[in-house]
Amino acid sequence: MKITWGRKKCLALSAALAVSASVLPAAYGTGLPGSAQEKEMEQESRPMAAARPSAEAGTTALLNADDIESFADQFFARDDVQAMDIPGAVLIVIKDGEIILSKGYGYADRERKIPMDPDTTVLRVGSVSKVFTATAVMQLLEQGKLDLTSDIQTYMGDIQLNNPSGTPLTLKHLLTHTTGFDFPDLKRTDIHMDLGLFTPMEDYIKEHMPTVVRQPGTTFTYDNFASMLQGYIVQNLSGMPFNEYVDQHIFQPLNMNSSSFLLKDSIRDKLATGYSSLGQPVPLYTLKPTDMPQGSLFATASDITRFMLMQLNGGALDNARVLEEESVLQMQQIHNAIHPEVPHMGYGFETAYHNHHNGHSVIGKGGNIPGFSSWMWLLPEHNTGAFIAYNKDDTLTAELRKEWFNAFMDRYFPESEPKEYITSTREELLRFEGTYRDLRQKFLVSRVSVTPEGQLEVQSGKTSKILRQRDALLFEDEDGQPLAFKEREDGSILYLFYNNPVSWAEKMAEPDGFIDVPDHHPYASYIRELAELEIIRPEPDGSFGPEIPMTRAQFASQIVTALGLEPSKVPVMFADAAQHPEAALLQTALESGIVRGTAPGIFEPDKPVTRQEAAVMLWNLMKTFGTQPGEAILADETDEWAREAVQGLVANRMFGPEVIVSANGSVQFRSKDVLLRQEAAALLYFMLRQIY
Repeated sequence: MKITWGRKKCLALSAALAVSASVLPAAYGTGLPGSAQEKEMEQESRPMAAARPSAEAGTTALLNADDIESFADQFFARDDVQAMDIPGAVLIVIKDGEIILSKGYGYADRERKIPMDPDTTVLRVGSVSKVFTATAVMQLLEQGKLDLTSDIQTYMGDIQLNNPSGTPLTLKHLLTHTTGFDFPDLKRTDIHMDLGLFTPMEDYIKEHMPTVVRQPGTTFTYDNFASMLQGYIVQNLSGMPFNEYVDQHIFQPLNMNSSSFLLKDSIRDKLATGYSSLGQPVPLYTLKPTDMPQGSLFATASDITRFMLMQLNGGALDNARVLEEESVLQMQQIHNAIHPEVPHMGYGFETAYHNHHNGHSVIGKGGNIPGFSSWMWLLPEHNTGAFIAYNKDDTLTAELRKEWFNAFMDRYFPESEPKEYITSTREELLRFEGTYRDLRQKFLVSRVSVTPEGQLEVQSGKTSKILRQRDALLFEDEDGQPLAFKEREDGSILYLFYNNPVSWAEKMAEPDGFIDVPDHHPYASYIRELAELEIIRPEPDGSFGPEIPMTRAQFASQIVTALGLEPSKVPVMFADAAQHPEAALLQTALESGIVRGTAPGIFEPDKPVTRQEAAVMLWNLMKTFGTQPGEAILADETDEWAREAVQGLVANRMFGPEVIVSANGSVQFRSKDVLLRQEAAALLYFMLRQIY
C-alpha cells in the first residue's frame, strides 16, 4: 500500500515545539532472537537495492525548510521505501533552534484512515525512553543526591546486587552500558494484554536481578536492565514513582503534554495503531514492569522535538531550565568507545550507523517495540537534530530509519575529508585471526582470517568481507562499515566490534581437542567450532563420544546454550523434568517456543531424541528468524508432524555427512533414527550459520 501525504508544519522555536503473547518482542534492545533489532544487526552493512538520492558529488545541499521537505517527500516516494508498506510515519527536523520540518506521512490507523500527525499522534518510542531516564539521573546529580562513581548499592534500598566481581558497579556503568551484567532481557510474558495489571518496578527487579559476570567498565553491551536500575534509583531517591518524577521534572517544564511512561486514558485515546510485520494491527498491550524506564514511553513527535531543542539549547527551553549546561555536555559527550572513531555511548545517548556519520559527531537513540520503531539523532556541532517514528516493526521498517538517516547525512553532512588507509604485513595481521563471539547475543559469531594475499577478511554468517586498515586497531569493510579491535597490554586481541551496533564480541580461546575426535574425523570441523564457542566441552576423560545417542533434554539444552539464552527462573512446566539437571534450560526452551511436550506436562527428557524430533526443535527456532519453508524430496519415511521441519532443514542444507543425497535429488535424512552427538554438532553448526 502506498504511503499517502500528511499535513506539513514548519514552525519557529517560539511556536514550537501483530503482537500477541507469542510474539518475540523487538528491542528497546531486547536480546531475544528474531527481534527487529537482531534483524537490523544482520542487515546493518547491507545496502538497499535502490540508489540513495543525494546532493551532487562534491556539493552539500543547504538544509532549510524548502529543501528538507522536498527531499523527505522524494525519500518516501522511493520504490524501496514504498515497498516497505509502512502504515504511517512522522518526521521532524530542527536546525538552529527552529523546526524546519514537521510532517506526517500515511496513517496512524490504516483501517479508520486516521492520518499521522506530529502534533497529535501518540506513538510508543521504545528505547528512546532511556534518554529521558538518563536526564532524570543527571537532575539528581545536580541536586547532590547521587554520585556517578559511587557503588549503586548505596541507592538500592533493600534490593541486593549480584556483583561478585570485586569492582563497584556505578551509575556511570549503568549510563554507558558497561555493567558487565549477564542479560535477563525482556521475556515473552513481559508483554501482555492485561491492561489492568500493574507490576511494580521493585518486584520485577527483585525477581530478575542479573549477575555481574564481567568486571564493570571493561566491556560494552547494550543493557536494558541498566536503564531500569537508573529509573529505580531515581524513584528511590526522589520518593515518588518514576513516571511521576519524569512528568513533574521533565515533561511539564518542557510542555510535553502528550507524553507519559504509563498508558493513561488520555494517551490511549491518541495512540497510533501499531502493525506487525504482516501488516496486521497489533492488539493493545502493556509491559512488565508497567512503569518501565527503559522502554514504556509514549509521546508525540512534537513532544520529542521539545526535548531535542532543550538538549541543543544547553538544557533550557523557553523559560524552563531542565538541566544545567554542564549536565547536557556530559550527556552528549562520548564516555565509551572501542576506538576514537567508533564511539558507543554518552549518558543515555548512543551512536549507531557509524559508516554514515561521515566524519561528523552524531549522538542519538533508537527504539523498537512491537508495532513501532523510532530513531532520534543530534549533531550538536551543527545545532541540528531529527526524529523519525513509524507504526510498524519488522525487518524492513527497522531498515527504514537507517535509510532515512543515511540519506539525510549524505545530502546535508557528507564526508568532508578523504579517508586514509595503511598497510600491515601478513605477520602483523595474524594477531587478529580468530573466532569472535558476541557478548550479548552469543549466536552472533564473526570469524577473522588473513587471506593468502595478506589481507584481513571477516566472515559473519553467510557473508565475507575484505577489510582495509585505517589505523593500528581500526579497519573498514567493503561497504564502509568499521571494524575495531581492543587489545591487551601485551598486544594480544581481546574484543572486536563490527556489525552488531549494540555489543562487542570476545575473542575465543583455542579449544582443547577431544581424544576421540582426530583432525581427519568427518565431523571434526563441526565439533571443533561448538567447542570453541563453549557450547560443548570434553568429558572428564577428554572424550566427546561422537557416536553416543543424544537425549531430548541434551539436544534442547544445547540449542538454548548456543543461543546464549539464560536458564529460566520459572519452575519447569514438565512434571517429569522437575528434578532434571537440565530443568531450567528446558523451561527456557519451552518459553522460547523451541520445544513442546510429548504429552500435556510430559517431555521425556532422557529419551533418545530422533532426528525428526531434533529437526522440529530446530525448525521451531528457525521460523522465529524468518527462515522460510522449503521443498525437498525425502527418500525415507518422515511423520507428517515433522515433514515441514525436515524439509526445511534439508532445503537449507542443514545436515552433516550422514545424510545421503541421491543423483535424482532425493535425500535420505533418516528421520526416525536416533540422533548421535556428532550429528547434533553438525545440525547446531549449520543452525548458527543460518540464523546469522
